[in-house]
Amino acid sequence: RETIKKSVSVEGKHKKQSGGSGQYGHVKITFSHGDDDGLTFTQSVVGGTVPKGFYPAVEKGLLEAMQKGVLAGYPVVNLKADLFDGSYHPVDSNEISFKLAAKLAYKAGLPQANPVLLEPVGELKVSVPESMVGDVMGDLNKRRGRVMGMNPDEKRKGYTIVEAEAPMAEMTDYTIVLRAMTQGRGQFEFNFVRYEEVPANEAQKIIAATCRDGHHPRPKLISALQRIRLLVGLNDGRRDSVLRILRIFHKSIANAVNCLKVPPIEAFEIFARTPERFLHKYTSYICYTIKP
Repeated sequence: RETIKKSVSVEGKHKKQSGGSGQYGHVKITFSHGDDDGLTFTQSVVGGTVPKGFYPAVEKGLLEAMQKGVLAGYPVVNLKADLFDGSYHPVDSNEISFKLAAKLAYKAGLPQANPVLLEPVGELKVSVPESMVGDVMGDLNKRRGRVMGMNPDEKRKGYTIVEAEAPMAEMTDYTIVLRAMTQGRGQFEFNFVRYEEVPANEAQKIIAATCRDGHHPRPKLISALQRIRLLVGLNDGRRDSVLRILRIFHKSIANAVNCLKVPPIEAFEIFARTPERFLHKYTSYICYTIKP
C-alpha cells in the first residue's frame, strides 16, 4: 500500500476542443492523510464554482486514480481529498471532464505530499527451547522484527514463548528457517495486525525492484548523465532505436548522425554537452523508450 503524510493543495484542469462541443473540467483539491482506510471525500466549494452534479464524477476519478500510487504503483489508502474550488463551462463541462480533471489533480498533488510505502506487519509468537531463545531473537533482528516480550510456555515444559512483531515480507521462509534452527522443535503463530511505513532504505529497494520489472509509474530517479551512460552502452542492434531518440532530442544531433554520418556514440557525446534544461525535459522519455 501507499499513503501520504503531508497536506497539499493543487488543481487539475481538463480542456479539449475538437469542433462542436468540447470538454472542460477544472478542480482545486486539498489532499491530506485521512483517518479512514479508503478515500474521505469532502466538498467546501463556495459560490457554485463547481456544480454539485459533478461532485460524484470528481470522487469517482479519485477512486480510480487511487488504484495506482506514485511511488511503486501500489493502491493508495488513508487519503482525504477536499474539493474547495474550480470552474466549469455551461456547454462543454460534463462528468467525464471533471473525472479526468480529478485524476490530473491527483497526479500533480500526491508526489508533493510526501508519499510513503506501507507494508503489512504481523504479530509473531514463537515457542522454542530456552537454550535457543538467543538464536531466535538474533534471527528476528535480521528480519526487522521487534521483540515485545518473553514468557514461559505453560503447555511445554522447558520452552519459552517469544512475542514479537515483524513485517510479513520478511516471514516468507520462516517455517523452514525455524525448523532448521531448532531441529524441528520450534513452533510459531503469525497473524496480520496492521500496516506500517516501510523504512526509507527498504522502500528504495522496493521502488528499484518495480523499476526493473517495468511496473514503475514514473521514471527512475537517476540523473540525466547516468541515463546517457546507459544509452551509450547499447549495442549496434539497437541503432534504429538510437536514431529515433536522437531525432526527438535535437535536430542537430539527428543531422549529425544521418547527414554527416557521425557514429551514434559521438552523437551522444554531443547530446551530453547540451544545456541541462534540455536534458531534464527529455530524460523521462529515455527511461521508457530505450533500455540498456
